[in-house]
Amino acid sequence: MSRKKFLVIIILGIFPALMFLLSSFSDFKEDNERHLELLRNIGELKGRLEHLEMRVSYRKAEQFIEVLSIHNLTNNSSGESFLKMPSAFHYLPHLTNNINSTRVKLHSPVKPGGRPPATLVFGIPTVKREGQSYLIATLANLFSSAPAKDLLDCLFIVLIAETDEQLVESIDVHMKERFSKEMEQGILQVISPSEGYYPDWSTLKITLDDPIERVRWRTKQNLDYAFLMMYAQTQGTYYIQLEDDVLSLQDYVRRIKDYAFEMEKAKRSWFVAEFCQLGFIGKMFHSSDLTYMIQFFTMFHNDRPADWLIDPLFETRFCPVDQKKCRAVKKNLWLRYKPSLFQHVGTVSSLKGKVQKLKDKAFGKLPLFVPHTNPAARVTTVIKAYKKHTIESVYLGVNFFWGLSPQEGDIISFKFTKPVKLKSYLVRSGNPEHPSDLLYNATVEVSASFKNSINLSSVSDGFLVIGRFDELGVAKGDVPEEIEEVYEFRLSIHSESKNWVIISEVSISVLEYLFIIFDA
Repeated sequence: MSRKKFLVIIILGIFPALMFLLSSFSDFKEDNERHLELLRNIGELKGRLEHLEMRVSYRKAEQFIEVLSIHNLTNNSSGESFLKMPSAFHYLPHLTNNINSTRVKLHSPVKPGGRPPATLVFGIPTVKREGQSYLIATLANLFSSAPAKDLLDCLFIVLIAETDEQLVESIDVHMKERFSKEMEQGILQVISPSEGYYPDWSTLKITLDDPIERVRWRTKQNLDYAFLMMYAQTQGTYYIQLEDDVLSLQDYVRRIKDYAFEMEKAKRSWFVAEFCQLGFIGKMFHSSDLTYMIQFFTMFHNDRPADWLIDPLFETRFCPVDQKKCRAVKKNLWLRYKPSLFQHVGTVSSLKGKVQKLKDKAFGKLPLFVPHTNPAARVTTVIKAYKKHTIESVYLGVNFFWGLSPQEGDIISFKFTKPVKLKSYLVRSGNPEHPSDLLYNATVEVSASFKNSINLSSVSDGFLVIGRFDELGVAKGDVPEEIEEVYEFRLSIHSESKNWVIISEVSISVLEYLFIIFDA
């Protein structure tokens, strides 16, 4: 037998075996994926069952209190005596001064027919900060960092923790303009407390040797958390505490759900699942456990900050006297997920004068700029660059631009070496490490030839205004077809900025492609 025939026989013999192995591997992979999906479904069903049991128990307690109140009133003269059970009104006696003190003001439209309980409920309190607001950017990031189908199983509750009606209304209007779709889908709810919910701040006692301003700040924070939790408790299976100045990793919803369902499937008990190591951010609880948190926050609202109350609650509920054994218990019931899924990005605190620069090191690094290939241009600006963070570097896609505080009248110019036909543009300011270094009051303008009629405003030197930066520091749009050849693309700044400015992304799309060259 020749070598060639021998090889043919070998190949003919091996090929079916290889095909069988590949087919078996494919079947095994599909079976494994189905098995994992089944385990996820079992975990989800167990979580939902626990939540349903909690809601039944919650409603049963409410009905019993109602019946007991009626019974006490109608049998007051029978000589019988009933125990008086303590409630939040005993810890917060000022609530009895106003019949509407526990009323929740709903600002978002309620979805017709309501919505089913969510798997994940995110509580986000927001308050006025001096000259800064992070709320819109935080929500935009949360909604863009998870697929739409995953968000439908979530509920984000924003508590506008203010009683100034004009301030509350302005925040509410702003959110309805920006997130109307999420509100209509039932993903986002906006609430606020009544004025009677908060105590007379002058009656607080000084604790922890803190200045009275700090005592008021952390006391209000405790009451805000309690308010959010009381409202959220029956809305979903798990509750995650966030703040209004955070950044999330991509696909955070799926990661949290998979982690929770894995614990349910393994029948592992836990009290806290931590998705951020800083303060109270990213702490997840079973909704059924929120009752303990609410009780602690209302009982000791004047005594300690919220994140200092979780440890005593945990130790009281779960720990033996022996501290070593307590640490072992905590390791088992206080879970830490890595990498962290949320990062604190705000620097301006709601406590006047406080600067918060803490970062969660377990969050990892996010890209600080996005590179693009842009048409050849001479790039100039009067804004002084910090070190190597030049305006040329962001246009080339090798770094981000970081410049000292822009002033009214400053220009960032991209003068093309040859006229181009522009298709669209995107300029993004700020980045994850410096989310406040944005361009706000600025417009996008072009020097161009155009057809006889064009519905665009122009400035004194003939440049056409084709766009402006939004509240998130982003300018994005298509260039009108009536604009023909573009000679220069520029950003015009119309007011002084308190912050430095970062430009992390510049993308200028053209119909006629040109290579990038820079003059020396």
